[in-house]
Amino acid sequence: MKLRSINALFGYSIAIGTLGFFTRMVEGIDLLTLVFFRAILAALFIFGFLWITGKTRQLIPHNIGLLLLNAICQGGMMVTFIWAILNTSISNTVVINHTAPIFAIIFSRIFLRETIRHSTIISIAISFIGMLLIIDFSDFSMQSETAFGDMMALASGICFAGSMVSGKILTRTNSSAGITFWQMALTTVALLPFIQMPSAEVLIPAALPLLGLGFIGTGLSYVLFMMGVENLDAQVVLIVPTIGLIFPVVGAWLVYGEVMTVTSLTGSLLILIGVFVSQIHFGALSSGLQEERRPVIVSKEI
Repeated sequence: MKLRSINALFGYSIAIGTLGFFTRMVEGIDLLTLVFFRAILAALFIFGFLWITGKTRQLIPHNIGLLLLNAICQGGMMVTFIWAILNTSISNTVVINHTAPIFAIIFSRIFLRETIRHSTIISIAISFIGMLLIIDFSDFSMQSETAFGDMMALASGICFAGSMVSGKILTRTNSSAGITFWQMALTTVALLPFIQMPSAEVLIPAALPLLGLGFIGTGLSYVLFMMGVENLDAQVVLIVPTIGLIFPVVGAWLVYGEVMTVTSLTGSLLILIGVFVSQIHFGALSSGLQEERRPVIVSKEI
């Protein structure tokens, strides 16, 4: 079951990596309206899939209060991330947003009573250094004019961690698809007052990338994420998806022939090492070594 969850998070990393590709293909639609389409199409995708497979009972909500909180965190993450992009540099947004695993450790300790493992702290540090090597860290700067955007990036990371920890609890009573459906449905309702419906001339050319954004980049990816949450400790769930930062580097090399620098290769390797370390339980490993070193007592019968 644990391997299934890790594979689901790898799948999430690939699917969520398509967001930038599909978003760049959309023109003439403001960002809040784009998030609206992303959420409503994701909800329709999940509903359609469950309807075709005869599993619509999975949409029946349980623990509605926590489900609402989870949806607020998820929708808040989507909106604050966009506000961050608009008000600070991409580097600032990515770096500050990736503090989410730190908040996940705190929340999982408070709400899930999970023990904070040394391997988790080490893996976060290794993966974070790898991320800094992959992105253009030279653009990172904390200045007064970017303060609002930096705060939104931090809020995005906190919301992401809150969504993950509350989602972990919800998987005890709700299906992964059901949780994601209600996340997207409630986000859609919340964004209704802020959307600016585009004209047909804008909407028709954007139809295919919007479908990709909603179905693959959001619906499929978030269901896979919730599947990953189900059987893993909350404190390590946000570490595995950092591998998604590697895919744009590899994609640029395969599609556009861009040279993979030593820095980006080193960063990718560190992220892979960090993901590997996150799955090591040093406590169990040390106890196992102690068992091996313990002298064997052989009893003799006379």
